[in-house]
Amino acid sequence: MKTSIIGLSLMFLSLPTWAFSVVISQDELQAKVAELMPLEKRNFLISLVFSKPQVDLAVGNNQIGISCQLDALALGTLEGSGSTKIVGDLSYHAETGEFFFKNLKISTLKIKNLPEEYLPQVTQAIETMLQNALATYPVYRLDENDAKQQLAKSMIQSIEIKNQLLVIELGGI
Repeated sequence: MKTSIIGLSLMFLSLPTWAFSVVISQDELQAKVAELMPLEKRNFLISLVFSKPQVDLAVGNNQIGISCQLDALALGTLEGSGSTKIVGDLSYHAETGEFFFKNLKISTLKIKNLPEEYLPQVTQAIETMLQNALATYPVYRLDENDAKQQLAKSMIQSIEIKNQLLVIELGGI
C-alpha cells in the first residue's frame, strides 16, 4: 500500500506542466472601455462628463492609460471643456473574471476656462470620482463563451502589458 502511494505520487510529479496566454489587443480593450462612456459623475462641487476614450497600452510600468474628452461644471457656474489622461493598474477579480481600473492618477488635465487656482481641487475631485466609478464598472470581462478565457478565470499567474497587448499568463498542473 505504501509503495502504491509513493508510486502514485511520483507519477503525478512527473506529469508535464503546461502554461499558455490569453492575449487582449488594445483595440479589444478600447471597445470595452468605450462601452462605459459617456460617464457622468457629480458631487456637490463639480459635475463631470467623460467621453471619447482612447486606451493606451504604451504607457510603461505595466500600466494602462485612458485619455478622454472632459466637460466640467464647477461650483454651478464655471464651465469648461478639455481633456484628461488617467493612468493606472488593472485589478483582477477571479470570481467574476472581471478587470477593474485601480490606483489611477491623472497624468494630464487641460480644461479651458478653468482658473489655475482651481486645478488642484479639480484634479483631486476627478481622481476620487473616477476611482469610485471605475471600481464598480469593469473595463474588461473574460468571455464566458471562450474556453481559454473561462479557464483563465481561476488560473491566472500574471497580467502584463507587452508590445501594446494585455497578456494574461495562465498555468496549470
